[in-house]
This record gives sequence, structure tokens and C-alpha cells, in this order.
Amino acid sequence: MREQIRRALVDELKTACAETHGAVEALQAVKRAANARVAFWTLGVTASSMAIALFIAWWVLPTPADLAGLRTERDELASNVAVLNQRGGAGRGVCACGWTSKGPDMAKVPTTWSSRGIKLDAILYRYRKSAKTRST
Repeated sequence: MREQIRRALVDELKTACAETHGAVEALQAVKRAANARVAFWTLGVTASSMAIALFIAWWVLPTPADLAGLRTERDELASNVAVLNQRGGAGRGVCACGWTSKGPDMAKVPTTWSSRGIKLDAILYRYRKSAKTRST
């Protein structure tokens, strides 16, 4: 009788062991499938984010032709500034903080721009005064 119980127990344990191995293999297959799904989702999200970033960069950033035009414009402006500096313009310490216009034939000028400590209004007044004397 003992031998019979022992054989039945061994057979049941072998069956349980086989079922356990089958369950382990099934769980490992589920794990592999979940890992593959996560990897594909990660790649998909990364690719979409990169595509969106590239599209925004393409849309916002200037083209090489635009850059060439901007460089040309910058060079023209730099040469104009150089000409103005040669004519005695104040290229440093310029701060536009407020605007005013005095008189009917004076242009709107910033009130706080200064040229060597002299208010620009005074410079324009002198220029206007000298222009009137030159024209007469």
C-alpha cells in the first residue's frame, strides 16, 4: 500500500512539475510579448516626436536663401553704420527710452539718446537752426 501511495504521489508531482514548467514558459512568452510591445511603442513615440521636432524646425528656421538675404542685409546695415560713424554719429551708449517731437518740422526722436552727453533734441535743434541759416 505504501508503494502504491508513493507511486501515485510521484506521478502527481511529475504532472505538477510539467504543468509548472508549462506555466513558466507561458509567462515567459507573455513577458517577451509585453517587452516587444513596449519597445515598439517607445520607438513609435520617439519617431513621432522626432518627426514633429523636424517639421517645426523646417517650418520655423530660415532657408539658406533667407540666410543669404539676411547676411546681405546685415552687411548693408553695417556699412551704413560705418558711414554714419564716419560722419560723426554716436554709435555707443544709445538707449531709446521715450519719444518726443518738438515743432512742426522736427521728426520724432528718442528723448534719451545721447551723443557724448548732449541730448539729441539739442543736436536736432542746432541742426534745424543751421539748416535754416544755410537755406537763406
